[in-house]
Amino acid sequence: MEKMAPAFAMRIMIFAILAFHPLTVFGGDTGINYGRNGDNLPSPRRAIDFISREMNNKISLIRVHDANLEILEALSGTNLVVTIGVPNEAIAYVASSQEAADKWFQDHIVTYIRKGVRFRYLCVGNEAIPSTVVASYVLGAIKNLHESIRKEGIDYIFVTTAVGGSVLGASYPPSQGQFAPGVAQQW
Repeated sequence: MEKMAPAFAMRIMIFAILAFHPLTVFGGDTGINYGRNGDNLPSPRRAIDFISREMNNKISLIRVHDANLEILEALSGTNLVVTIGVPNEAIAYVASSQEAADKWFQDHIVTYIRKGVRFRYLCVGNEAIPSTVVASYVLGAIKNLHESIRKEGIDYIFVTTAVGGSVLGASYPPSQGQFAPGVAQQW
């Protein structure tokens, strides 16, 4: 069987998401996670152009798992609302001091706001909690980035984190959800 071209495969995947996604029926916003793990991927510019233009603005939200500068350049001037990740590898640095957080924020956010990127959320880490390696730095990084945002006078970017599903002991039904034993005491 012949290998499918990446652009064609991407079109099929996005079509399937839009065709069968329940929010499209009700007019809600549709988003996509964009990452760079994989083989034979299109360039960030080509992927972002496809998502923002060729999909006729049906996708309005994008989550980028790390603040890759090539991806941020590609997002400049689009109408996509961006959730950007602070990579797990950068959490300790951002938490280390307010100056470090300010520098990261200037380099990865303010520079690209000026270029037309529409940020909505900064997500500190990707399932860094309950990891024991960087989890203890997440709160400090969140506080420092919140202060960086405040100092810039920005009121439309919010800071959050994404925790691993293993922190939940029970998740269904949602009204009965609770943390796994020991997790709540740890934090």
